[in-house]
Amino acid sequence: MAFFCGLYGGAESWYWAGLLTVLQPRAGTVSSLTDFVFDICHSKSRDIAGRVALLLWQIWAAHNDVIWNDAHHTSTSIGRTALDAWQQWQEVHKQCSPPVVQHEHNRVQGNNSVWKKPSESWLKCNVDAVFHDRNHITSFACCVRDFRGQLIRAQTKWQRENMTVLEGEAVALLEALHFVDANRWNRVVFESDSSTLVQALSSPGRSDSEFSVIVSSIIYQLSLHSNFEVKFVRRQANMVAHTLVRAACSWASHRIFDSYPSCIEHWLINDNS
Repeated sequence: MAFFCGLYGGAESWYWAGLLTVLQPRAGTVSSLTDFVFDICHSKSRDIAGRVALLLWQIWAAHNDVIWNDAHHTSTSIGRTALDAWQQWQEVHKQCSPPVVQHEHNRVQGNNSVWKKPSESWLKCNVDAVFHDRNHITSFACCVRDFRGQLIRAQTKWQRENMTVLEGEAVALLEALHFVDANRWNRVVFESDSSTLVQALSSPGRSDSEFSVIVSSIIYQLSLHSNFEVKFVRRQANMVAHTLVRAACSWASHRIFDSYPSCIEHWLINDNS
């Protein structure tokens, strides 16, 4: 267990992998990594066991990277990379599985890999979040477009706060909901490239985690607007928001755009082509 509980396996990497409450209580109660793995596999769900396996693999890869390449990774990047890998595996797995029909009242629908214009009289709001490791900033962005694909308005925000990937994606959607509500827009389709977040909206779990609290706030906001929908899309269909959020920390902590910044011009043209 010493290797797992060391620099790369400490509480920070566990936190960013979304596994702190699972791993921390076991750190001092098992004598070997083998016992630890068997305990997880026998007492936790397949989801938890899979995420732990990916974190272990990422820690081992980082350990080898130090030895063979003299490349050092932060505990934050280890945990975030493990969680990102798990989310990507989940998304690929879902693509290979029979489609799941979502309940209509949840207003959470399927996925696409190409950005599509909304129906006439509707707007589309793409959202994204990113953590900037160098300056410890989490940024959020949303971009609202009409049925012609033209930008109506966009918003970026950032704050000096460490969040998990899931928390950041959830806050980004919640910020977008508030932004749309403040502008009094109706009939809006929100698109996020976090399948875990979108799935959580259709089947919320009961938990005191920060992510669950944010999901509950999102569900409440959706309940106030019968013409709001949330969909999962792949990263390829969310490049405008993805590019915007990566540039967000270059501007003021809260910025509203009534015309598009140059950094997203290419993607706006690409989506409309």
